[in-house]
Amino acid sequence: MRKPKIDEMIDKIPWLKIFLQKIRLRDTRQKYQNNRIIYLNNSLPEDYSGEKPCPYSSNRVCTSKYTLLNFLPKNLYEQFRRIANFYFLLNIILMFLLPDPPKNPYTSMIPLLIVITFTAIKQAYEDFLRHKSDSRINKIKVRVLRNGSFVNLKRKDIQCGDIVEVHCDQSFPCDLMLLHSLDENGSCHVTTANLDGETNLKLRTAPNKFPSIQVDDLAALRGVIKCDKPNADLYEFKGNIEINGHEYPVNNDSVLLAGSTLKIAPSQKGCAIYTGKETKIMLNSKFKMSKMSCIEKTMNKFIVFFLILLVFYVVTCLIGSILTGDLYTKHWYLKGREPQFFDNKFVYYSIEVVSQFSVFSYIIPISLYISIETQRFIGTKFFEWDLNMYDEKRDQPARANNSNVNEDLGQVEYLFTDKTGTLTENEMIFKRFFVNNQTFDYKNGQVVKIDSQDKPVDLQNEELRNFFLCLSLCHSVQVDKNAQKEKYQASSPDEFSFVKFCEKIGVVYEGDVRKSSVVRLVNFFGHSSQYELLHTLEFDSTRKRMSVITKCLESGSIFVFTKGAEDSIFPICKQESAVDACQQAIDHFAQNGWRTLALAFKQISQDQCQFYGSLLNEAYSDLSDKHKETVRTVYEAIEVDLSLIGCTAVEDRLQDGVSSTLVDLRRAGIKIWVLTGDKKQTALNISDSCKHFSANMKKLLLTDLNDLNLIMKKLDEDCTKVTEQRNRKSFAYIVDGKTLSYVFKFELEKKLREV
Repeated sequence: MRKPKIDEMIDKIPWLKIFLQKIRLRDTRQKYQNNRIIYLNNSLPEDYSGEKPCPYSSNRVCTSKYTLLNFLPKNLYEQFRRIANFYFLLNIILMFLLPDPPKNPYTSMIPLLIVITFTAIKQAYEDFLRHKSDSRINKIKVRVLRNGSFVNLKRKDIQCGDIVEVHCDQSFPCDLMLLHSLDENGSCHVTTANLDGETNLKLRTAPNKFPSIQVDDLAALRGVIKCDKPNADLYEFKGNIEINGHEYPVNNDSVLLAGSTLKIAPSQKGCAIYTGKETKIMLNSKFKMSKMSCIEKTMNKFIVFFLILLVFYVVTCLIGSILTGDLYTKHWYLKGREPQFFDNKFVYYSIEVVSQFSVFSYIIPISLYISIETQRFIGTKFFEWDLNMYDEKRDQPARANNSNVNEDLGQVEYLFTDKTGTLTENEMIFKRFFVNNQTFDYKNGQVVKIDSQDKPVDLQNEELRNFFLCLSLCHSVQVDKNAQKEKYQASSPDEFSFVKFCEKIGVVYEGDVRKSSVVRLVNFFGHSSQYELLHTLEFDSTRKRMSVITKCLESGSIFVFTKGAEDSIFPICKQESAVDACQQAIDHFAQNGWRTLALAFKQISQDQCQFYGSLLNEAYSDLSDKHKETVRTVYEAIEVDLSLIGCTAVEDRLQDGVSSTLVDLRRAGIKIWVLTGDKKQTALNISDSCKHFSANMKKLLLTDLNDLNLIMKKLDEDCTKVTEQRNRKSFAYIVDGKTLSYVFKFELEKKLREV
């Protein structure tokens, strides 16, 4: 069939054809803005008759600023955005327009061309390095399932719906949904240090109730993934996968993000759901095409001042010309004063203004920016040559990706840091625990009561049994039986310390076995027990707790075990007296700077368990914007009427050199804020021990307030104290999260900044 004439005309104009294709692609994508539909193996169902799905973003990585086509206009725009460059360009244009300029325009044009050329070459070189890095990443070979077998393809050729194979210690080339792992539990561990800075392992599993898939079955696998559109939230994902008419909810625990690295499992296979610029790591990069440093912005202000000064000079000379001009225009030897201009005073004085402008133009030196660009370029090399910034483990020096912000490093006024893993080693040491109004310690391989002359304790009574079961079952630790050193692999250092402590005293977590469901094996003082892991209620920062619903396969009893921060556990427990005693123990542990967690449980019936399961499945399948709230509401409905078990205390030691570093930063005038999830007393003790607080600091507390008047009164008092005693004392300010939320709610941020 012959094409319409309009299509034939478009085909003859390549750039117009490409432009229209992009427009059509954008219009097609708008239909898929709310949800994303992905077909496994990029294969449509046999009975599919709808419109062909929209092609999503390619997996090409692009961090460069320029291309060969747009380099010249884009670079010129960025350079003439600087006031000085635009000023010199305007001056040169005006001199060319003058009939008899006071100086040769080429004397100004050539230096400007040198400056523009030098800057363009420097920025082209930096962008060339970015292109080179992008090309190296895009050409990395990955294993992709095509035509029934895994083949080696370039990373940039991955498409949404492709099944990708990743081996141990390799980074994920795009955002994947886990389908198959060679780990015996069908799970894998990843590190996300490149995404959020956390070095601990994180567990990833296939979707809940998802059928076990063999490698040979992947080529014939057909299904549909429905998920939310790309977003920058690293910790949120909702969707479902439909296979053979069955729908399985998918959450963030099944997503393998680009930039994270596979650990422990020999290999895993997943379906590409977000690629290229739509991956979460790229959406979080917020790459700004052109950056201006603080010094450059300040310099622009000074240039404006000199321009005002220049205008003053020009106006002064113009007034002098008006008053005395007639004395000189009569002389024939004064060029530029031809008679034809005498009758038109406006033209005459306009020429006079432009001439004076050109004469005084050197008030702003033309070498200003070339000097700064040279200093910046050399400065980046000093970063690379600095041996103190060299990483021996990775054999990698420091690298400056953008020389335009070198000087901003010296302008840092505030430093925000978290505590765990940054100031501390993130290696928890189990210290003590509190159960049934008694505090226990672990000494010389035995559990002993405090103040009992170190007599051994019977660990098999009911209260202690529930305590050890909660530690052994309520976690996300995995067992790697092939590990040469440590068999336990944990995403949380607290959980690792719990299972290691239990192992030392004889309660050994032996790992999970995947059958029709997950069965957790626990050896309780020589007796092996099996607990079916029915549901996991994941930790979140709002609830500040985690729960599991487990069933003992021997007795058939079903339990809900919960652990979390004491302020989230105590309100959902029944016994007030036990809560008061446990709170005292926690306060005592906090005085030593130890991290504390509270534990609770309850036993439920089979009917309750089925009811909870139906609520959870319904919440997980919700793809609306209120997915988080729906899941959290169901979690909170389950976590009620618990019986308090006790609490734990672990120590997280400071890293070497932390104290001296904080002291040096404070001496440099940098204000340091430490963010921590620990309770107030623990945070205060850690701040004292790491020298975050100096001995002579006066502590001001903005904590435990939820009333507008009280918060405003406290802020006013603190502001007065700081103003009156600023020259005599230094201050430390302690704010808790609850009070801070009210500060934001009542829009008191400005008052807080004043303090």
